[in-house]
Amino acid sequence: MSREPVHFDQILGIARDVLHPHLDVVPAGTLLNRDLGSRVRLVVPTHAIDEGAASADIEHIAETLSIALAPHSYPADSMLLWENDLELARYGTHFFSLFDDTDTIQVADRLMHGSSWSQIAEVSEGAPRVVFFSVKGGVGRSTALSALAWDLSSRGQRVMTIDLDLESPGISAFLLPEDSQPSAGIVDWLVEDLVDNGDSLLPELYALSPATPGGEIVVVPAHGAAPGEYIAKLGRAWMSKGAGAEQETWEQRLGRLLEQLEDVHRPDVILIDSRSGLDDVASNAIASLGARLPLLFATDDQQSWRGYASLFEHWQRNGVVHDIRGRLQIVAALVPEEDAFAHAGRVRDAALNLFESALYDEVGAQETTGETFSFIENDEAAPHFPWAVRWNRGMRSLRSLSDGIGRLDPSALDHVFGPLLSGISTMLEADDESSSS
Repeated sequence: MSREPVHFDQILGIARDVLHPHLDVVPAGTLLNRDLGSRVRLVVPTHAIDEGAASADIEHIAETLSIALAPHSYPADSMLLWENDLELARYGTHFFSLFDDTDTIQVADRLMHGSSWSQIAEVSEGAPRVVFFSVKGGVGRSTALSALAWDLSSRGQRVMTIDLDLESPGISAFLLPEDSQPSAGIVDWLVEDLVDNGDSLLPELYALSPATPGGEIVVVPAHGAAPGEYIAKLGRAWMSKGAGAEQETWEQRLGRLLEQLEDVHRPDVILIDSRSGLDDVASNAIASLGARLPLLFATDDQQSWRGYASLFEHWQRNGVVHDIRGRLQIVAALVPEEDAFAHAGRVRDAALNLFESALYDEVGAQETTGETFSFIENDEAAPHFPWAVRWNRGMRSLRSLSDGIGRLDPSALDHVFGPLLSGISTMLEADDESSSS
């Protein structure tokens, strides 16, 4: 009788079933390597070869695993690799324990661009980084970022904006007049850095928005005024630099660029426009750059919640929920002018259900939410309680910051973006008080 082929989502579950009975035989440090072609093999420390009986047992286990995981496995004769340097074998991968109760076997996941939602960097020690993210485009992220930059600068803040939506750049066009665009952008730097030429572009990577009322808005675009061979450059931007243990991933290179820009401009806050979607490039802005506050833009539809459910489940599965959940904030995007209260309430309820299922702690009968990471439905300080951004016909038609936001009455700006502006201001004030105490 033929066996049904294994699908990708079944790999880890089947591997656990096969390997769990043999944890007393498989040596600590063993890797379940899942490569770019979605094929799996075992990587076992070489010292296990010295034990003849154990070596034969491991070979048999690898053969069994090869059969169980087909077609997502290597043939039995190449299913097992013996490795002297496990650190080298893990380098460039994103690894996590296969089992919840032991680290004996770890999954080494190899991804195309070297980024991963599973690797959560600690919060940056410099200026707080606020990331504007959504699982789908067209939700008003760029307009909201520009409005926030304007509001903060009007309060005397020095704001740096970073356009990391490299496949669909646009922040610089909104924040800068056409004749004020800098001559280079992030993609140019990423390409030049591969040949140690990035520093030559640093003075050309930014421009100051002329529309700022009190502080300063430093705009760092995806590309310069003349994009040049942008598609060709974009195809190289994700490259790692160097080789072996000295290799620097593209996300590490980007982190180095942000540190350099921060050293030069000394901003009070950094606003980052992320690529939308759930691929590993989009993960960089939230997971790898030390974001203080990832803003999760959501609309009242299933596409938003299914996307965020997949992301939260991934964090839960990989054991990094506790590293990221306290930083998140839901933003209710495109809240209609009519029925706004009910719309925001639906977003709140959907977010609460999702956070309770994947991120919040379960609260027992003898516990209070103050002792655990859990919040009641209407707690306005909760990450699931949405900061509403209203849909506004005038805002949707704006072509640039100077065209519209700079001429708006402050009350109009507050009507559309009030909860977002207030929430960010409160966060920055709390950070200032914490750093000064």
